[in-house]
Amino acid sequence: MINIPSYNEDPSYRYKMPRLVTKIEGRGNGIKTNIVNMASVASAIKTPPSYVTKFFGCELGAQSRWEDSTEKSIVNGAHDQQEMQKLLDKFLDKYVLCYKCKLPELDMAVTKGLIHAKCAACGWSGNLDNAHKVSTFIVGHPPDGSLTQNAAGGKSKSKEERRREKAEAPEVVMIGGGGFTSDEDEVASKTIISRSSSTEEKSEKKDKKEKKEKKEKKEKKEKKEKKEKKEKKEKKEKSGNDEKNTDSFSEDYPE
Repeated sequence: MINIPSYNEDPSYRYKMPRLVTKIEGRGNGIKTNIVNMASVASAIKTPPSYVTKFFGCELGAQSRWEDSTEKSIVNGAHDQQEMQKLLDKFLDKYVLCYKCKLPELDMAVTKGLIHAKCAACGWSGNLDNAHKVSTFIVGHPPDGSLTQNAAGGKSKSKEERRREKAEAPEVVMIGGGGFTSDEDEVASKTIISRSSSTEEKSEKKDKKEKKEKKEKKEKKEKKEKKEKKEKKEKKEKSGNDEKNTDSFSEDYPE
């Protein structure tokens, strides 16, 4: 076990995590790095393993993926253990360690598209790094309580479970000048302002309306084509009748 972060050399430091274990797999264009113990490392730093895996990919400019079913963290390309450990420390500085007391006691949350956190040790609260490429992934896959589950050693929640919890999450209300009350500040650090239910309903209504309009447009077009075809046919028949009448007249009254 090593300190969180690994560059902290205090022997009596109580925050520990397993040292990253990496394994190079494949060869040629299919070579990749498997972070074998990502699940246990993520549990120790109380962060979804998908966040760290995605961060590695962003930093290395390589494709990366976390598989919940097999608990595998894969980064394309060959990368040694020391390189990955340094990147993990960089992630810890940005999203796990408190910006004030430097302890790994941050409770991360996403509100209005911004990643923020509150320190359970010193009480500091504020925004984390929202400029890094991985922030887009975190905002798109917010914690939604999965931190607690990961800390207990469980698997990350599925996308459906996160979506359901997001829909059921209470809405945080802004008071007076736009700040949270002390109680609401605690809620804000652990919940996400969500209106996904109404958004989904609007989206469904919009889809239905578009389908209806498309159907009506198609029917109108078919009706028009049918009418034009009928008129063309009638015109053709009329033209044929006129020619017959002309021929008949010529026979009755030859010059």
